[in-house]
Amino acid sequence: MPLAQAPSIEDSFDEAAVDASVKAIQRHEIGYAEFLRRIMRAGCARYGVFLDGRKAVYFGRQGESLTEPFPTRPPG
Repeated sequence: MPLAQAPSIEDSFDEAAVDASVKAIQRHEIGYAEFLRRIMRAGCARYGVFLDGRKAVYFGRQGESLTEPFPTRPPG
């Protein structure tokens, strides 16, 4: 996916900033392109989504990571 105005990926991994970006997209405050820009500025070099495991894992350049469980499903 081409990303207009893509920032450089920072060398240091800012776990709090990645987490805040995840929360912002979950609340529909930002779109996907802005989400990508924010996590790149926070040092996220890649991420993986594990559907069966119900989580996403965000990785920094030095192997740092943040695991974000999927939001709880509503009953029913």
